[in-house]
Amino acid sequence: MKVLITGIGGFAGTHLARFLQGQDCEVAGVVSPKSGQKNGTRSENIKANSIFECDVQAFADVKKILDSFKPDLVFHLAAVTEDSFAKQFPRETFSTNVIGTVNLLEAIRQISLDPMVLVAGSSAEYGQTTQEEGPIKETNAFRPLSFYGASKAAQAMVARQYFLVHGIRTIEAISFNYFGPEQKEKFVCAALAKQVALIEKGLNSPEIHVGNTHTWRDFTDVRDVVRAYWLLGTTGVPGEIYNVCSGDPISIQSLLEKLIGLSNVKINIVQDPEKMRAVDASYQAGNFDKLRQQTGWQPEIPLQESLQDILDYWRSVV
Repeated sequence: MKVLITGIGGFAGTHLARFLQGQDCEVAGVVSPKSGQKNGTRSENIKANSIFECDVQAFADVKKILDSFKPDLVFHLAAVTEDSFAKQFPRETFSTNVIGTVNLLEAIRQISLDPMVLVAGSSAEYGQTTQEEGPIKETNAFRPLSFYGASKAAQAMVARQYFLVHGIRTIEAISFNYFGPEQKEKFVCAALAKQVALIEKGLNSPEIHVGNTHTWRDFTDVRDVVRAYWLLGTTGVPGEIYNVCSGDPISIQSLLEKLIGLSNVKINIVQDPEKMRAVDASYQAGNFDKLRQQTGWQPEIPLQESLQDILDYWRSVV
């Protein structure tokens, strides 16, 4: 099987490429020219048969890559993923996340290819939910609270239209919060783990500065997430949306306490007003029954093991 991963140099992309090594696939990846991961000098973390340098906002380049590689399966992961960047640069965010998806699917249509296309979505599309609503199902309305969430909701609508109007075999995998070793420190668990590692090395004072720790999130290990992507890409139903989550939410406060519990130094938690978001969903928990029924998937890596691996990664970095 020929598999193309857009955004292969990102957090999920590198883990997915490694997973595919064991699936007898020919893997090609797309990296942004801005990433510095050019073919021949790319990071050794990227495991692929070939790498294409391309901005998904450039339609002609996207079309050229698809026409030359002719994939059987596409994992569309290339996206702006950071809330703070999306808030500051909404035009670039929507251009990458929405127009980039249009470019990919329109190129597939014009070339008359027929790959399965998994579009990586985000629970930010659902936005604010309450415990009374119960775990979020795929039937929940999109109520995004951020530019990032709005861009991913628009991306989902684009994928849906290409399925309905042109018969492109799209699937949206709505991932809730995922984490694991090698994630950027701009994401909450990586940021907290890095602070713990720095304190252990005596490079920071024994204080962790945090924003709102009373929000609840549904975390899944990235290694479980990419396994779900593979199962959906090979056995999912085109035109459908599937949640990828643990179904077991945890407060950021509890997550931080568990990380600190893995350390042998005393660490104080300090509230930092500058780290507070103006708008933030207070509670999110997902329901993955649809994914489990379709593919048999369920998360396998326990939370404690994920946290240990994340902390050990940051210990090695610092």
